[in-house]
Amino acid sequence: IGFLERLKDYTRAGSILVVSHMGPIKVLICHLLGISMTHWWQIRTDTASLSVVDITPRGSMLNRLNDVSYLK
Repeated sequence: IGFLERLKDYTRAGSILVVSHMGPIKVLICHLLGISMTHWWQIRTDTASLSVVDITPRGSMLNRLNDVSYLK
């Protein structure tokens, strides 16, 4: 979660790519969506999957979760 605090100082327009292991990504998704951390195990993130969370002034929205379609 401290990592997210550092991202708040990012002033460029556009997207930020975060590459990580499955556990930290699941924790970030739970935090951004306001889901209790006790539910992190219910989120599936496969190796090399792509998950996208859009962050707006109104809050966060899960746009894509565990997308592996590009691997085919």
